[in-house]
Amino acid sequence: ILKKYLINNKLTLLSQKKLLKDMLVTNIDEYTHKENKKIITQLKEKKTFIKKLYSMNIAQSFIFNGDRLIAVEDIFGTNDMIKKIGKINSSFNNLIFVKSKKYDQINEIDFPVIGMETLKLLLKYKFRVICLFRENIMISEKEKFLKEIKINKISLIVM
Repeated sequence: ILKKYLINNKLTLLSQKKLLKDMLVTNIDEYTHKENKKIITQLKEKKTFIKKLYSMNIAQSFIFNGDRLIAVEDIFGTNDMIKKIGKINSSFNNLIFVKSKKYDQINEIDFPVIGMETLKLLLKYKFRVICLFRENIMISEKEKFLKEIKINKISLIVM
């Protein structure tokens, strides 16, 4: 409704994506740790399925265990979803976190961000791979974030 209102009234808002361009995830940010190659292969085989999930406007974040979808972000947000899975983590050993903006999301109002708080949870619960969609996610404290994933042997895949 808001998007139609803005278009019909020829209103434009400042885009976070344009203002904070340096924070956007790009292919240059990708990092693959050798221990995660099998999981990454499974993830890349699911690329079409993952894109389809986002086209349905269900959520910004999903969790896979290998090739199985096991969690979808709800109204309580990303970190709560990670904590829920983390509590039963012992039954999962190939956790993958996937985040992108929803299909029809308005860049100027609600643009997805991942930062150190979320990364700390992913590390705590032994996630092995983070998958972010190119130029659809901002990384808060980007240099620190990228350094931490390398130190902790977690892979960052950019789709």
